[in-house]
Amino acid sequence: MKNERDIIYDLINHLGGFDDPRGMTLVLRELIKSMTTAQITEFVEYFTGNHDITIPGYETYDLCANCQDTYESNETHTCK
Repeated sequence: MKNERDIIYDLINHLGGFDDPRGMTLVLRELIKSMTTAQITEFVEYFTGNHDITIPGYETYDLCANCQDTYESNETHTCK
């Protein structure tokens, strides 16, 4: 039995495949429209976490209890 998730790849292939960005862009736009805000947020957090990506403007900061400086959560901090 074929994996049911393959249907999206079959759709992309039907629209020109991965060599034609127009089909992939169309599928992505429609997929995003069908997702809730919570689903989009969950996906972006999952994706950026797995690929060590920080989107500018969405950084997470921590406060150092010793020196009270803030620093990005994904960086190590040394008090000055």
